[in-house]
Amino acid sequence: LFRSIRCRAQVAEPPSLAMVARPHVQHRGRASRRTKKTPAVVKGAETEGEAFARQAVEAKKATLDVVEKALALASVPLNANRRNVIPKGQDAVRGAVCGLFVFGSHIGVSRYSLQRPWLTQLLALFAKSSGWARFPFTSIQVNEDYASRPHVDRNNLGKSLIVGLGKYSGGQLWVHDDKGKEALTLDEDLTQEALYRKGASFKGTSHDIRGKWRLFDGNRLHATRDFKGKRYSLVYFTCDRYAEAPESARQELKGAGFTFRWENERMQKALATKKLKKKELRKKVTKEKFSLHKGIVPNMADQDRVRYRQTNPKLHGCAAWKLFEKYKKAKSFGQAKKLGARPIDLLFDYNQGFMELTSLHPEPAAGWSIEVKDVTWAARVRKAPALPKAGSATVKVRVKGMRPRHPGLEVPRSAVWKLAAVAPALCKVKEDAWAAEDGPLAKVPLGAVRVLLFWARSGKLRIHRALQSAVVDALRSCGEKDLASLVKSTDAKRA
Repeated sequence: LFRSIRCRAQVAEPPSLAMVARPHVQHRGRASRRTKKTPAVVKGAETEGEAFARQAVEAKKATLDVVEKALALASVPLNANRRNVIPKGQDAVRGAVCGLFVFGSHIGVSRYSLQRPWLTQLLALFAKSSGWARFPFTSIQVNEDYASRPHVDRNNLGKSLIVGLGKYSGGQLWVHDDKGKEALTLDEDLTQEALYRKGASFKGTSHDIRGKWRLFDGNRLHATRDFKGKRYSLVYFTCDRYAEAPESARQELKGAGFTFRWENERMQKALATKKLKKKELRKKVTKEKFSLHKGIVPNMADQDRVRYRQTNPKLHGCAAWKLFEKYKKAKSFGQAKKLGARPIDLLFDYNQGFMELTSLHPEPAAGWSIEVKDVTWAARVRKAPALPKAGSATVKVRVKGMRPRHPGLEVPRSAVWKLAAVAPALCKVKEDAWAAEDGPLAKVPLGAVRVLLFWARSGKLRIHRALQSAVVDALRSCGEKDLASLVKSTDAKRA
């Protein structure tokens, strides 16, 4: 098959998409801004690729090797429009859509499909002959040689189907999964996504897709792991605006081998469900932001290091704006209060993200009433490994009272390391797991966390009477049953 196409000089047109000079486009409202024209593809390469795809379709041979060869001959163009997937430091990636294409008010068959009708048919046949004939899709995203950064395909409806092709290593698909064991921390806000905000960590699972088909939810956070070698991926999906496609486009896609049922009731219900879930999520996040949820703020210490947003977010000229101008210079929680921040300001600013805790003070608050000395502490410290030099100055840690989308408190790395060193049950906890929703300290109040951090550094448990029960539970969760029993039986006393 690979050799026989070399002698062909002309390419016969497929029965569909052949007589179309441009996509059938339906416009809604005023015309959107013009986009740059797609660069012309080298004619020889395009003709050779279409000849190969045509012969494969006519022979009904759509194997992994054949499709990989067809993609290599097809010249996937550079695309700068999908800003949400382009890796940082790059201006464009090689990617294109086959099938239904939607951009702003433009809805129709994609230009890439019109230029490569035989390749489009081959990719549709590929899914069918691989056992996915019943999977509904209106579009096929073709990707070449880039690791997409964490993103959400917010215009996809229902499940997506992906497969990887090429000779490469790595390149797994990571997908947000609450039961997963691999955490990913976002370094940016995702546009129009209330849940996925900068600094937040999410658990997930990596899936090997090289030569393997995988269903996944594109409406959840996902990304591509780094890879080496030549890598293609094909993503089959349904566009959530499929109902707006004109009849002409539907007929063209049918002729190209797309078996999508345009009046599918299940897809219509899925679309309604998707819209409802998005509305409920936005409502939930908005309520959280403006509910003055106390969380950890009442338990923050004056020595805790904080950082304020320097651009004043309050209504210009109002009393809150004037106060913010004064206390936004604060470097610690106590300094913010001295500069005029009121309790309601501290709650509001923290909930809105105008103030963030940059380093937790690892000591219990003054006024403790119980002290327990750990006689085994010195021996534990002697056996503890040295603190690694590599890594950031802090580690994100989740404590009780934090919202699910909170990225975690910044705790000095040295303090976390010492705690893990003296508590054997914590020594194998991975760094990104400390901020997980089921992290080792996720059910421990902030006050009790400070007690544990001080114990790890000094061998002494200094506890407020109100925190005694919480510290006992925390010690038990860390595997320190004997020490927990000692704390439980100790009466209040001053050191």
